[in-house]
Parts: sequence; C-alpha cells; structure tokens
Amino acid sequence: MPTLYVIIPYYQNKAGILRRALRSIAVQEIPSDWLIVVNVVDDGSPHPASKELAGIDFGPVIDVRIFCQQNRGVSAARNAGLNCVSEQAALIAYLDSDDTWPQGHLACAIRAYENGYDFYFCDNSRPNHHESTFALSEMTSELVSSSAGRSEGEYIDIPRRQLPRMIIKEFPTNISTVIHAAAIGKGIRFETRLRCACEDVVYLTTIATHSKNACVNPEKMVSCGAGVNIYHGSLDWDHSSFMAIRRDSVIGYSLIVGIHSLADDTKAVARFELKRYRSDFVFHLLRRVYRKRDKVPKEFFDLMRRDPRFVFWFPVSLLRVLRYYDV
Repeated sequence: MPTLYVIIPYYQNKAGILRRALRSIAVQEIPSDWLIVVNVVDDGSPHPASKELAGIDFGPVIDVRIFCQQNRGVSAARNAGLNCVSEQAALIAYLDSDDTWPQGHLACAIRAYENGYDFYFCDNSRPNHHESTFALSEMTSELVSSSAGRSEGEYIDIPRRQLPRMIIKEFPTNISTVIHAAAIGKGIRFETRLRCACEDVVYLTTIATHSKNACVNPEKMVSCGAGVNIYHGSLDWDHSSFMAIRRDSVIGYSLIVGIHSLADDTKAVARFELKRYRSDFVFHLLRRVYRKRDKVPKEFFDLMRRDPRFVFWFPVSLLRVLRYYDV
C-alpha cells in the first residue's frame, strides 16, 4: 500500500489551531489503496499537541503520530518528522500547524504522482496579506496564463530547469502547498541554523534540483493561518526579530549559491538575489544604528561570525547603499 507522509512542526500558544489543521487532514478524499501517516512534532509547544486530537475521527487510512522534543526551531522539528519517514514512503507533504487544506488537496497530489510527476505545488492565500501567491509571482503567473486553455483539473508542466529558478526568485512554493516524491528528497534536510527565515527556500531549492517532472496546480488549495509564525509575524521594520530575518536571508541565499546541482543560469539568479539581500541587510543595519544612535544590532556580529565571506562583501554592499542614498 503506497504511503503519503505529512510533516507538521508544532509550536502554538493557543488551543484549537492544530486541531483545525488536523481536521482538514481528516476530511481528505483519500484513494482507497493509499495510507496517510501524519508526523506531528511538538517542538516544546506551550499548548501540547496531544490535547488537539480529541474528538477527531481520522478513519482507517490516516495514522497520526506525535513526537515531542525540547524547543529547537521549525527546521529541527521538520527534520525530526522526516527522520521518522519510512524508506518505503511514496510521497511527502508538509503542513504548518496553523494552515489548512481543502478536501481534495491530497487527492490532487496523489493523482499528479500517479501521472508521473515527482514535485507538485498549488496556490495559497493568507488573510490580511494576500489572496493569491501566484498573483504576486511574475514567473508563475506567466506560466499559468500560458496554459489558460487547459482542461479543468489538468496540471501545468514546469520546465525542469525553471522550478529552482522560480523558487529562488519568487518562492511561489509555500511549504504547505508542496508534495513531492520521497525519492527525490532522500537525505535532504532543513538547515537548522536558519531559525527565522529562508530554511524552506534552501530546502525546496535543493529538492527541486532533483525533480525530473514537476507540475503546478493553479487552484488555491491551501489557506495559511495566523498562528505563531516567526517570519510573517516579524515583517515590521522595527520588530525585534526583523534583523534576524534579514540575517538568515543572507545566510540562506549564500547556501543556495553553493548548491552544486544548480544550473549556471539559475546560479546567476541566486547570486543576484544574494547581492540584493546583502544590500538589504546593510540598509536596515544603518537604519537601526541611526535610529538608536549607539547600538549596533547583534545580528551584525552574528553574520560577521557565521558568514566566511562577510569581510569581502560587507564593505562593497555598504558603499553601494551609501551611494544609492547619496550619503
């Protein structure tokens, strides 16, 4: 019996958030010959995952397992879930604990897999942020528009070398929308050093380089929630975690540039994005120093310690930013 594993990292302050996610799994239309195993990793959550399962009928083909660990961050939690995936697994899906799937999400991905695709993703919405990720992604929108005459329910092929480029440049692949063949992700794990941003970009870019036949479903099949979210909850420039997001973005794109399996033209896109994130970090560093006058953010020293090329790119990025703003 083919098995699809769902990886859910869990850390929430309120009751009911994980329950909504699990209920969206419980109502999935699962083909009768498939088994669904849900690995929930409780990452030291203030509200325990074990209290969220009561009263949910998962039926005979959905097996929910809870693993508990001390708080180590979302990457470590996802990795713990991946480490418990069977070698015989066919597919791996991801669902953040505050996100939900509509009833046909898994069935769509399973059908794509049975038609030969090894990487599937769809559109998503996030209340008070965006109605459609694809509408904000130029490359994805063009791909969808060029397939306007497709039949209902038909997936859109993604040229093999285009998928990593799309992820690096626009990141249309919210982690809760992605389902891929387990075979193309063997041995690949999330980067645990990235606790605030970019861990999913690095991971999915690496996975995408191993994909031979990817597709996209243009329908909005994922609704992103408003639970604990370090990234989306910290985008205000003055938020205490904002500089950590900027720091992790620089480190993350440095790792992407170092992925050996990237095509040369895709690596050029990654280098351009890295240059942009470095300048962005410098701009916000200067802004923080100017506003606080006497305090250099600790993320500056973190990046100086963790990035071996810091001493080479930082002066160049600093001059670039100063010239741009005519300082």
